[in-house]
Amino acid sequence: MGNAKEGIMHANIVLQEDILDYAALFGEIADAYYERGMWLEERPTGSVYIILQIASYYRMLDELKEAADIYEHVCLSDPKNNDAKMKLLEIYKIMNEPRKALDLVYQVIDSRKRCPKKPISAQQQWILHRQFLFLALL
Repeated sequence: MGNAKEGIMHANIVLQEDILDYAALFGEIADAYYERGMWLEERPTGSVYIILQIASYYRMLDELKEAADIYEHVCLSDPKNNDAKMKLLEIYKIMNEPRKALDLVYQVIDSRKRCPKKPISAQQQWILHRQFLFLALL
């Protein structure tokens, strides 16, 4: 209804803050972006961080389908974004979609093999192996 560019500018300012401190505003911004399909558009800041914050907000509200839609878009736009893939994997697991989750596990493992220069923390490695074992048992 109003000026979209100005609204995005203000949203970008808020989205740089901690999601827990401004949860209500994040919610309003996430709803506005989602209702308008704006996560599909290029942002003036070009920041994937903002999009991931919106997905995180939906995940915290247990609105898993909306969060998954956003994470899927990020994964398609940036196939090297393993953090988004890991978050999407968790959502797929909760949504009882083990095949999709297992596919993401394989993608992350393959990505790690191709880019060994990028270190993986012990925690990330443990989570990845735990996810793989869980999904392999299904």
